[in-house]
Amino acid sequence: ANLEAALAENRAEMERRISKVESEKQACEALLQERIITLQSENEIERAKISQIKEHYKSELAAVEEKYSELETTSEREIAALSERLNDGEQLNLELEAFKSRCRSAEEEVFSLKAQIEVLNEEIM
Repeated sequence: ANLEAALAENRAEMERRISKVESEKQACEALLQERIITLQSENEIERAKISQIKEHYKSELAAVEEKYSELETTSEREIAALSERLNDGEQLNLELEAFKSRCRSAEEEVFSLKAQIEVLNEEIM
């Protein structure tokens, strides 16, 4: 009888411990689930921010590429027009020198724009 009573008491103690561990487990699972939801929400916010940044840089890149294209086209047109007039004499030689100066400035701006395009491409990646 004593053995049965001791076994029953031991079983009751084990059941209390199991119940306590189960309660703690449920509390931990609830905290974990809450943390997962919080992290998922934070992740969505960060993804939205990254998407906005990408769109901004895509827009910036498009503007830089458009400016580069305009400069390139303008330079090509001016070069073609001046090449045709080169045989007209001394005044044309003076105009050509002025054009070369503008081309150097434009080329520097083109190189600058190319560098900006590379930076924007790296940031988009």
